[in-house]
Amino acid sequence: MVTKQVNTSSTLPKNDSVEEVLPESEETDDNSANHVLFVMFDQADLPLNKKLHTSLQNWDAHYDAAMQVYSVPGVTPQNPVLVTNAYPPGVMPPADSFQQEEHLISGVSVILKKPRRRRGFDKVQLEKFVVFTQELAALGGSVLDAERQVATAKTFHAIRYQ
Repeated sequence: MVTKQVNTSSTLPKNDSVEEVLPESEETDDNSANHVLFVMFDQADLPLNKKLHTSLQNWDAHYDAAMQVYSVPGVTPQNPVLVTNAYPPGVMPPADSFQQEEHLISGVSVILKKPRRRRGFDKVQLEKFVVFTQELAALGGSVLDAERQVATAKTFHAIRYQ
């Protein structure tokens, strides 16, 4: 039998400093709960914006005006792929603004909440996340991982099968 010593008021430190300890099961990094890839485009211009907008339409993305992001529907409604502007971070223009010079997109962040379990539809959504990101890069850019390093086949394999 293992006994566990419990702190009582008599064993607490005498000074007023208190060290906060988070439970090990909770993730403290916001990005650790998400898969994040960045697509950085070689040349931001109106033709690229039009291609990007067309690609978003082809993937049935809808614009969330409150969050100012595009949401590509997932296999389940709880897990869409989110597309947001990489620079400046966070804000995507609505569909009617894509053809304006002041809304040129030089890169996007593609975000997918990590599944808690590996169910069949989660695997399908992970594949969709990778294929969608690669399609955006094919418009004229490159994919970077969460650490902003060039994504490789190993990166995509890790997302699909980790």
